[in-house]
Formats: sequence, structure tokens, C-alpha cells
Amino acid sequence: MILIIDDDIAVRASLKLFFEKEGFVTQVATGPEEALRVLAGGGVELVVLDLNFSIDTSGKEGLALLATIRNGYASLPVILITGWASIELAVEGMKLGARDFINKPWNNEHLLQSVRTQLDLQGKKKDRLSRKKLDGMYQFQHIIGEDPAMLES
Repeated sequence: MILIIDDDIAVRASLKLFFEKEGFVTQVATGPEEALRVLAGGGVELVVLDLNFSIDTSGKEGLALLATIRNGYASLPVILITGWASIELAVEGMKLGARDFINKPWNNEHLLQSVRTQLDLQGKKKDRLSRKKLDGMYQFQHIIGEDPAMLES
């Protein structure tokens, strides 16, 4: 599921319709409190996070929520989206662990590619197999070696 966090109803609706048309399940949140409740419920695979939830356009609100998400859900990919983009804000977001930074108005194809890339990368992390699973799948008994890193299960 993709969690869309944005205070603007038009943006939330547009993103929700766009992602659902592309086959994704979505949930929306209007701000940090609601977003954290949705995250606590589980099932979120990716977050699209606006950086401003009030009249302030500094991005501090979104960056604070990003830091909170990183603390509780370290491996969850977060894509930042804002109408008040700057290089400094993008750098700060990436330093805090965002996977991408997209300007509003967004390009649908660019956003979709970013989402698919992040979800694909998450799936590959989950698919990593342990040594024991690999031993069961392949015939490693013919390989001779005693490197501790290779023998680690």
C-alpha cells in the first residue's frame, strides 16, 4: 500500500486516483498524526510525503515527519513531494533518508517510475536468501572452502 500524506485535498485525490489507476492500493492522510496512525496499522510499503502542512513553506514540518518515520520504520521508502522545492531542502531530505524528491506539479511518468523503482528495490531486499536456503536450492557440497563469511548462515 502507498500512503499519501498531503494537506491539500486536490493533491491527495489526484495522487490517489493516479496510483489506483496504475493498480496500487492507497491510503491518504492529511497530516503527521493521521499518517502515524496509518503507519502503526501496518501494510504500508511506500510513503509519498508532502513537506508542508500549514502556511509555513519551509518544509520543516515534512522533514520532522520524515525523521519520525525513519526512526520507527527505517527501511520504509519515502518520496518527498513539494511545491516549494529548493536544492537545500532536497539535500536535507535526502540526508534524512528520503529516496526521492519530486516537485509539484509533478510529472506522472517520473513519479510512477520513482514509485516502481522504490518498490522493486524493497522487494529485492525481502528476497535475499540465507545460506541455508541457498544450500537447499543448490548443490554446494562440491564447493570446498572455509572462509568464515562464506560459511556463515
